[in-house]
Amino acid sequence: MRVCREAVLSLAVVAVMASPASGQMRGGLLGGATLSKPSGDFVVESEWALGWTAGAYLELLYTERVSFVLELNYVTKGGEGVSVNQQSFDLTVGYVELPLMANYNASFGEKWGGGFYGGLLYGTSGTCDVSINGSNVDCSTGLSQRRAEWAIPVGGRLNYSVSTGSDLLLDVRFVFPLTDAFEEQSFKILAFQFMGRWSASL
Repeated sequence: MRVCREAVLSLAVVAVMASPASGQMRGGLLGGATLSKPSGDFVVESEWALGWTAGAYLELLYTERVSFVLELNYVTKGGEGVSVNQQSFDLTVGYVELPLMANYNASFGEKWGGGFYGGLLYGTSGTCDVSINGSNVDCSTGLSQRRAEWAIPVGGRLNYSVSTGSDLLLDVRFVFPLTDAFEEQSFKILAFQFMGRWSASL
């Protein structure tokens, strides 16, 4: 975890101290769906489940091709499965997430563009709902204490510039977790995110 914290801090310092060649800062809103499932030693089998995400972000254009993005999102993820002790469960965890990412941007014409990105993500759990063998139980009792989330988000996006000076974007990412979701059970929550974005110059 020390390596993750140092990497996040390093990216943050680069983004803050950068002197952007384009001199442009953008901000926007995002929202969409998540597709996630638990995976790990504690889980014998699991199924993908739908959730949702919403948030806001700032983007610093460092060069014409490179930008840094800092997001603040609320994300729900989880899924159904069977544990190693043969108990069925249905889990939904809500996270407040802070992803920090570096983007490579490309232009496909006057209006269209896109690119790909990667970075690091820190999240803290907000809500937690779980049912075990069909009965709702407290997450701390049924599983254990929740853990802070460290993950690597990687993805791509397609953007279209509208006449008002703002951009509309489609964004697809995979979030690979580095930490287990709970203190005592060994499993992580894999997640895809499918988002729509709106951004404008600040």
